[in-house]
Amino acid sequence: MQTRSYIKQLFSESLIYGLSRVAIKLVNIFIVPLYTRFFSPEEYGLLGLITNGIFLFTILLILGMDSATAVFFWAKEDKVEQKKTISTWFWIQTVTSVIVLPIIILSSGWLENILHQQEGVSFYFILGGLILFFSLPSEILMNWLRLQRKPKELFLYSVSISILLISLNLFFIVKMNFGFKGILYSQVITAVIGTLATVIAMRDWLSLKYFSAEYFKKMFRFSSPLIPAAIASWLITSSAVYFINHFLDSSQAGIYQVGSILASGMGMLILAFQMAWGPFALSIQRKEGAKKIYALVLQLYTCISVLLAVFLFFFSKEILMIFTTEKYYAADLVAGILGFNIIIGGFTYIASIGLNIVKSSVPYSAITIFGSLVTLLLFFLLIKPLGKEGAALASLCGQIIVPVYLFFAAQKRYPVPYNFSLAIAMFITGILFAAASFYFKDFLNGYFKIILFAVLIILFAVINRNLLYALQAGRQ
Repeated sequence: MQTRSYIKQLFSESLIYGLSRVAIKLVNIFIVPLYTRFFSPEEYGLLGLITNGIFLFTILLILGMDSATAVFFWAKEDKVEQKKTISTWFWIQTVTSVIVLPIIILSSGWLENILHQQEGVSFYFILGGLILFFSLPSEILMNWLRLQRKPKELFLYSVSISILLISLNLFFIVKMNFGFKGILYSQVITAVIGTLATVIAMRDWLSLKYFSAEYFKKMFRFSSPLIPAAIASWLITSSAVYFINHFLDSSQAGIYQVGSILASGMGMLILAFQMAWGPFALSIQRKEGAKKIYALVLQLYTCISVLLAVFLFFFSKEILMIFTTEKYYAADLVAGILGFNIIIGGFTYIASIGLNIVKSSVPYSAITIFGSLVTLLLFFLLIKPLGKEGAALASLCGQIIVPVYLFFAAQKRYPVPYNFSLAIAMFITGILFAAASFYFKDFLNGYFKIILFAVLIILFAVINRNLLYALQAGRQ
């Protein structure tokens, strides 16, 4: 089996998927200087509350059907059967959205009070509900393009939507001087246009004639354990701003949100890999030597992702100095910690592939719920004494539990010859280099950081030399 050809295919698709993610993440990176100059940390904190709330409701309304669709789409290669999976997901999600949107609108005043926001903020929560309602079809469109292995089309769509969102932000915030409302108006309009694009592009796939109650039962049987797991994952990765807002104040939540955005900007390559990995891994599951490819990918992913996380940890302060104002420089350590948090999410994707192949979703659900409970406990223990950095550490600790257990559970059901000792060694080495840069930050200037990072690259190249030889030979 030509290992190099498969790795080349994965990396080429990841690159194009990465460009689509770059387009979306560049919006955040481009808009961060705009937001941090026009809005206070308190307002940024409010934006974080709304944004992460939309993310939570997105999880609830999708019902885990995105994961179920990815699995059942490849179960049969018949196009009609594949249309049934997509159409069933679309109509179930549409019905749940129609039910939930009025609930969000009616409870906006209650949300204003419980989150300790000033009078009038409830209107922003209503706008958040509209953003949620109209953004969900775009999720189906992007997943549909991924499942059909059409990364170029996904890239074009992402770029178009990103350009539109940036243009609307500039218009409403800079030209019209709408203030904070301009952010939400821009997102509502962009989401509506995204919905129209979805309906037009997928009109044949979304036909009600392809809806199947039988398919929904099968898909929901698979996805239902993933719903509490998805909520638990949100608690681990996205709920920190609410606890920071409660235990500290909204300005600290805003600074944390900037650090989170910076980390996600670094993680756009990681997210690109995640987008490409699922369809790619499932599509080769019946190929000869697939397990060796899976093992090889873990080694490659660990090497590249750890280097990216260490780079962010080293230079987060300098990046913030370029893109933000002085009042947000304190987000540097948060960004560095959350960078490691993001790469752990990639390990979860790799660990889950065996469970997806055998269609076993319970282990993921169970360990993610446990990880969220650990995270919540650490929020209460760490945020007050350590501040926003304590929240980032709590998320990291809760997140790292998930892939460790998933690898253990997956190996029992679908064993893959992973080189765990090498992956662990690289990860721990990256943590040690990051810790060294933190404890010696008063003595390390930019040049020393560059030298130290170069040393880490050389070290990783040496310990992965057998992998490089294997790729050059074209066989594992």
